[in-house]
Amino acid sequence: MGQAAAFAPCVTRVKGDNGSQDPQQLAVSLAKVEKLLLDTETLQRECDAHFRRAGLDAHGTMRRVELRRLLWTFAHSLGSTELTWEAIEAFAVTGTLEANVPVVTKEEFFRCVTKTVHLVASELRRKLQEVENKLRPLPRRPPERAPEQSGPTPKTPGRHSSPWAAMAELSGSEEESPISSPRSLNGPEAVLQDAIFRPAPCGPCGPCAPPEEKHPGPV
Repeated sequence: MGQAAAFAPCVTRVKGDNGSQDPQQLAVSLAKVEKLLLDTETLQRECDAHFRRAGLDAHGTMRRVELRRLLWTFAHSLGSTELTWEAIEAFAVTGTLEANVPVVTKEEFFRCVTKTVHLVASELRRKLQEVENKLRPLPRRPPERAPEQSGPTPKTPGRHSSPWAAMAELSGSEEESPISSPRSLNGPEAVLQDAIFRPAPCGPCGPCAPPEEKHPGPV
């Protein structure tokens, strides 16, 4: 058996890189990782079991070289495809272990594993979001409406002093009626206007003449 089955009871190894673009596989892997982070007791038991199988020295500590291998294998077994040992070292090991100490205790191993699980969860969330964004259909743009052509506003007759002015406004003509125009008329137009405004005769004999003054005669 040895170390070939490291972390096998806790996770399922992802073969290849096919699941990195499958949203269902990413969602399942992320659910397992988040469950593992919430269930710290289970994570502690798994870490203790694999720590004992790692080949400890006479003092019951793990060699630092073995820690590197176990953390990388653990991250990729949980579904990571991008984490390198340098990234795991910078985030999970630096600050947890002293740089010049060649061995790792059981408590230090548990803290390194927990930080590595957080790294895997962050990667899986990002990948799942990217895949969902690619699969999500783009929002449809509403059809563009043709610009409305504004025509001339129809004129309505206002209050005018004569019907000719109202008719001229409706027809769009700026000319004034021959009757209401104040300019002087000559020729036939003057005769026509004079005929219109000339008083009508009082009877068949012609226009009424002023009454004659009667002078009293001799009595």
